[in-house]
Amino acid sequence: MRVSRVQVVGNYNGSTKQYEAVKGRQIHWGGGQTSPPPDTPECGFDGSKCPEDRKFLFQLLVYNLLKNDVQRY
Repeated sequence: MRVSRVQVVGNYNGSTKQYEAVKGRQIHWGGGQTSPPPDTPECGFDGSKCPEDRKFLFQLLVYNLLKNDVQRY
């Protein structure tokens, strides 16, 4: 069994909005990533930032999934 320890890797001061890394330590991001995830999803939280062609593909996918599900019954 592998045991992990939680260690401080940095400190963030919210009033000055400054991040200070702890020397000799690094952040181990999930999924093997080497950088933090984006602050917001690529298409925004409500999909409003997606290009129109991408919205159309998403709508087409949902339509086909629903159509196939209804046809089964």
